[in-house]
Amino acid sequence: MHFFARNKLLFGWLTMFLVGTDLFIISPFLPAIAADMHSTPASLGVLVGGFSIAYALLCPLQGQIAERTGARKVLAFGITSLVLANLATAWATTLPLLIASRCFAGLAAASISPMIYALTAASAPPERRAFSLAIVNSGLVLSLVGGAPVGMMIAAWSDWRDVFVLIAILLAMMLPFNLRCWPVTASAPSPSASHAGSLRGAWVFLVTMVAWSVAVYTSYTYLGSALALQFASMPGTVAMLIACYGAGATLGGLSGGKLADRYGAHRVVQGSFVMMAVAFGALAALYAGPSTRQPPLLGPALFAVALVSFGLFPALQACAAKVFPSRRASVMALMGSSLYVGITLGSVTGGAIYADAGFHWVATASSVLAGLGLLISIPAMRAASDEPMPAFAVQQK
Repeated sequence: MHFFARNKLLFGWLTMFLVGTDLFIISPFLPAIAADMHSTPASLGVLVGGFSIAYALLCPLQGQIAERTGARKVLAFGITSLVLANLATAWATTLPLLIASRCFAGLAAASISPMIYALTAASAPPERRAFSLAIVNSGLVLSLVGGAPVGMMIAAWSDWRDVFVLIAILLAMMLPFNLRCWPVTASAPSPSASHAGSLRGAWVFLVTMVAWSVAVYTSYTYLGSALALQFASMPGTVAMLIACYGAGATLGGLSGGKLADRYGAHRVVQGSFVMMAVAFGALAALYAGPSTRQPPLLGPALFAVALVSFGLFPALQACAAKVFPSRRASVMALMGSSLYVGITLGSVTGGAIYADAGFHWVATASSVLAGLGLLISIPAMRAASDEPMPAFAVQQK
């Protein structure tokens, strides 16, 4: 087998890791950026918000373009654009230029992640589709617990701008590999030719993605703040507990993909919602009293929460890829937008509850939201279980 085709998941993983690092590194850099821009960290939240809004708004457009021009071309555009966006971030001398560069980065990321998901789903055999999606998505998850801390270490030795230059260089190195490794999908029927070509039923998958991300990010957004408040004198303990969550998220994504291929992606989605409700409920119970709110109990609890939560993500992607074989680029892009909508709603929901009632009730809310997610997912999972497995062919360029 051709070297590039054989290692496409590796190149997809590396690209997703760099995209995730580019996103997650901004938050810990806010104090240094604020000092350079003569501003305050609190006023620079727009840097994260600009990226997220651009990503959510432009994902559907990039999916439509990919269906007309090919996902690989959009992916190449995205990688090239993210290289330029990171250089612009590194060289920005004013706050408006910096904000513009991060919005441009959001556009670029909207051209990368959904395309890698769509190309992975199209090129993987049906019996390994969910696990293949889980592998490339683990690059995004690991960037949170690995890429961002490494970037901070580099910045401590040099400057935050150097980190964005380094990310740009590494992304540029990934471009030729991505151009060579992904196959050309066989011709798809026109959108009006079959049910599979229509996106009329996609909304049930999009709403399920929103429900999942609201449940997860209602708690995750304020987990760091809650832990920092609880263990203010023990920063190492906070890092260890966050690492437990990251380890659970990584293992959960990979195991969820494997289980989805073996037992059916729709079963994993619904089972994950059930286990999320239980796991978040247990976390809320631990946080209810100071005697149980201790690292020996919180570490395993956070690991379990992330383990059962992140196994759902590749399974849901596999369900959508199965039902919409000829519209994968668009449906993956729409699911990317739905993810960011859910993250935003979860952040707002968690913030309101955390400010008034504390993290115990935030985790309780996530448990309830996971239960609602189970009910919301029923139409989507019924469609995924009834839809026959599509036949598709790939042709190596």
